[in-house]
Amino acid sequence: MHATDFNTDKKYPIYILRGSDTYLKDKVTASITALIEERDINISIFTDADIFGVLDALSVAPLFGDYRLAIVRGYDKKLSQKEKDALTAYAGDPAYGSILLIDDTADAFKFLAKHACTVECNSSDEYYIIGWVKSELKDHELSAGSAELLVKLCGKDMQRISGEINKLKAFAARTKKINTGLIAELISRDSDIQVYELTNHLAKKDYPSAIAVYNTLTQRGEDSVHLLSLLTNQYRRMLYAAISPLGVAELADILKVKEFAVTKAKEAAKNYTKQGLRKIVDTLTTLEYEFKSGTMNDKTALDCAMAYLTAV
Repeated sequence: MHATDFNTDKKYPIYILRGSDTYLKDKVTASITALIEERDINISIFTDADIFGVLDALSVAPLFGDYRLAIVRGYDKKLSQKEKDALTAYAGDPAYGSILLIDDTADAFKFLAKHACTVECNSSDEYYIIGWVKSELKDHELSAGSAELLVKLCGKDMQRISGEINKLKAFAARTKKINTGLIAELISRDSDIQVYELTNHLAKKDYPSAIAVYNTLTQRGEDSVHLLSLLTNQYRRMLYAAISPLGVAELADILKVKEFAVTKAKEAAKNYTKQGLRKIVDTLTTLEYEFKSGTMNDKTALDCAMAYLTAV
């Protein structure tokens, strides 16, 4: 099932998210989370988790609601046979009222596919994305080629496209007209490149340069959600580059990026310990969850991420 077709009309005890589009993953996660009452009690988040701890959480009956949710994300270790057997056994007889949601970025849980609802979270279908943009802007007058240009400039990144649509709506609130000139003017092509520069400065502990890049990004109105997602993805790529025994070409194929990006991630990762990178990825992932769950707003989460990264 593709994320664009996802709904919770039919409930599954296990969901596996595959792909790299954080916007689609967030939409699916939000749909599942909406089923949960008393979320502070009935939702457990696991990063780099002890699988048996996850199973223990699933075995507890939900309190004051119908469902309990365990979310596993950022898991990049190879599962032991004992862990695989335990998960397979659970999948065959899942706990009533419990839902397991796995963000399987490293394909560590693909052996569970026949027991789970697998949701593909990738935005490779440009035709769909263009249609979605037009739907989101249906109350505006779009000039020919506007939706296509927006998708092109954002690299088919749904998270970024969503943020840029909000920016365009705000700018065209009075006229309700959006054309290619406006899109080209408002949407920066280079935020991905600048975040790459930012993480390089941080890795080298060149904090004045890092802060200068950060201020440039935030002062021109770049979406905080998109920037935090880019930061998290860049550090996760560094972690994979640091711990994976695979060669550059193989790792690039798995991560769906160019070999150059993996080479640069390996170089930047040398400035950190593996344990340090794990802690950074865990912290950034936690901050993403904090704003998604409403504990803090997205700008505060991004500021906290930057403060943390300039202190490690």
